Amino acid sequence: MPFFLYSFFHRKTNERVEEGKIPIPENTAEWPESWKKIEYKEYRVFPPIKLPSTGGRLLDISRKRQVTGKELSRNTITLDALSYLVECGYGLQRDSEVPQRAEFRNVPSAGQRYPLELYVFLFRDIEGCPAGAYHYGIREHTFEPVMKTPFSPEDIESFTKQKVIKGANGMMCITGVFHRTVEKYGSRGYRYILLEAGHVAQNISLAGTERGIAIIPIGGSSEKMIEWSLGLNVRYEGIVYTLFF
Repeated sequence: MPFFLYSFFHRKTNERVEEGKIPIPENTAEWPESWKKIEYKEYRVFPPIKLPSTGGRLLDISRKRQVTGKELSRNTITLDALSYLVECGYGLQRDSEVPQRAEFRNVPSAGQRYPLELYVFLFRDIEGCPAGAYHYGIREHTFEPVMKTPFSPEDIESFTKQKVIKGANGMMCITGVFHRTVEKYGSRGYRYILLEAGHVAQNISLAGTERGIAIIPIGGSSEKMIEWSLGLNVRYEGIVYTLFF
């Protein structure tokens, strides 16, 4: 992806405060009322049709998905659980009986371009995996070490200023390798990349809920710090989503 496109879409917005990030007061009493109100849209031209009550495993999981920061410190993280999370999030459809689907992932992708990469930061040692950062090797279903290093509380805080992540065991980072999609779809490809990242994050969140693991998606992470830690070439690849567990 040309650097100017990446800069336009990912680094700058028309809002010039902190590169587009609005400073939000920690004291909720200082928030305007419009921030506190959830809006609903309704059509009343004709009488609405009442839908039947439903149930199902996925619906039950979805209703339990909401978590708070306090639950992060109660997580019991195992290598098996992490394996499940990353495979649900962006793994191959290994059980497919259709040969041409062998490279398909567990989420849809515009034009089968699969522009995303998944990285896992472990803030502490977990079952043979030392603290550090790992790239998810999709084809072989492996964790490929990027760096092995302990993380101090200050290091963890540098990834996002949000206090809700205190006590987290690690984080998952979804990056976009922008040229994979943009060279086919132009600037609209950036929208497709964000849509796909949302699919991956939702899969990971629901898989975590199924396994009893609290996961908090964070949009306001410190992308520059994470990208620097991973040694990414930000002309071509950048953070689009982070999830703390």
